[in-house]
Amino acid sequence: MALEDLWWQKSDHELETAARQISKYTPKVQQAIRAEFKRRSLPEPPAFARTDHQTEAQSLGYLLEKVRLDHVATDGWWRWIFGIPFALFFAYFFIAYAIHSPNPNPRNLIIGFIILGNMIWGIFKAIKDRNSCILLHEKGIIYERRDRKLSAYYDELQIWQSIMQARIALIPIRTIHEFTLRFPSGDRITTHHEKIGQKLQQIIAQHQLPQVLERYYQGYGIQMEAIYLDRTRIIVREDTIPLSDLSRIKIFNGAIGFYKSESRFPAVSIPVSEIPNLLVLIGLLEQLGYVA
Repeated sequence: MALEDLWWQKSDHELETAARQISKYTPKVQQAIRAEFKRRSLPEPPAFARTDHQTEAQSLGYLLEKVRLDHVATDGWWRWIFGIPFALFFAYFFIAYAIHSPNPNPRNLIIGFIILGNMIWGIFKAIKDRNSCILLHEKGIIYERRDRKLSAYYDELQIWQSIMQARIALIPIRTIHEFTLRFPSGDRITTHHEKIGQKLQQIIAQHQLPQVLERYYQGYGIQMEAIYLDRTRIIVREDTIPLSDLSRIKIFNGAIGFYKSESRFPAVSIPVSEIPNLLVLIGLLEQLGYVA
């Protein structure tokens, strides 16, 4: 099968996903992707104007803010003050009990080593992420760590938000928000810094929403992972709702629900953690009059 035929069979969503990561493909594949975009008259993404996924800082505009993401700069320090003694105590308790108990239970030994392993992994990750930071520029961001540097324009980024429980020795302590940022190269970074995560969501939405609205009104379908929207319908996973039946959407308990006319319960719901660039989707649906 010819290379052009292979990309001809791809959906618009698959083609757009490949375009965001075009720098990782060989020159021949890049040429085939560009040709298919041109054949379908799809709007070219910013990645087409670049030869490398690493963006020069000068092209990102002036620096707005520098934010540290390590445990020193965020509230992660409390985990080490309180977490290490707790983790060591519980790990020692389960391991010692499993070894010295007259009726040894392998499960206690496994639990002890899991707790110890989680603590060691946490320490390793904290050391690895030491002095990591995000530089917010006018048009994009730069992520810096001792051994890593990533950059991208805002309209190339995808961000997910999820809600999870912070634990000490497997005991839930509090609810935290986790933000995962994916670069056009496919690299990902994760932060629990809620303020910077929310700010990134807002900035990305400000840059991407006008483009999404323009594409929608030009008649193109909008794909956001498990959600697809066009002028006549919205598809959530495998459930299809005609827009003529959709009355509103509502976010509740970490999920987004889609309601039909005169219905008290959502026809379908999906966790917000499965939707990239959630604020872009909400902004689009708000423009269409579906946000409650």
